[in-house]
This record gives sequence, structure tokens and C-alpha cells, in this order.
Amino acid sequence: MQNIKYKIRYGKISDLYEIYLWESDINIKKNYFNQKFYSLNEHIKWWKINIKKNNLYIIEDIEKKLKIGLISIKREKKYANIGIIISPIYRGRGLCTHILNSYLNKFNKNLHHKANIKVNNHSSIICFKKAGFNAYSIKDELVKLVK
Repeated sequence: MQNIKYKIRYGKISDLYEIYLWESDINIKKNYFNQKFYSLNEHIKWWKINIKKNNLYIIEDIEKKLKIGLISIKREKKYANIGIIISPIYRGRGLCTHILNSYLNKFNKNLHHKANIKVNNHSSIICFKKAGFNAYSIKDELVKLVK
């Protein structure tokens, strides 16, 4: 991993446009189960709901003042579904596992976390396994991991 100093903070309204561009990127979208491309208005509505619930976490490069990624969660009774997106300019630098572990050590410590990842999304599967997640189901196109 490159020596990049970062911080994890709650998402804000001002973050939504850049994240919308990432989520509209075909290389990111291909790893989503829901392949629908959402309009900006739909994304704004979703974003506002989720920042009120503190479900969105932005990872920021402290020195360059750039967004590195997004962690999103959906809380359930006993666990939270978790997903992570790394900015196109920060991919391939070995940051995912380190960021995921930092999040897990700082936020929502009392929750179990689950991740649903497409079988062909090898980099995400590796990231989550290195962060201590274990696969408990592999079926069709889906790998389910838990920690």
C-alpha cells in the first residue's frame, strides 16, 4: 500500500456529485447487482436520505484534499450490509483493505457486517477477505461474506 494519509468522515451534501459520477462509471456499475443508471435527481434523493441516517462515509486524502472512496452501509437489526467504492484515480494502490479495517475499527463496532459481492469482482472479494470477512455462501453470481 502506498503511504497515503486519509481520514474517514460522514458524507455531506457537497459530496454527492462526485460520487454520482463514480457510480455512473461503467467500470464501477458492472460490479453492482442493480445495473440501472439513476438520474441525478434520484441520486440526490437517495443521498439525502442516507446522510441523515449516517449511512455514508467519505474517505479523503488529507494532503491532496481529494476523495479516495465511499463506504455505504444499510443497517439491519443485528448487522449492516456494507459496500465500498474506490475512486478511479486511487484504484490499484492497495488501499481498500486498509480503509475497510479503519472504518470497522472506528464506526459501528457493535454491528456484524455483511457484504454481497459479484463472483467476478475478484478485487473486492480479496479486499474483504483480507479485512477478516469470511465467505459463508457462494451461489450463482453472488459471494456473501460476513465479519
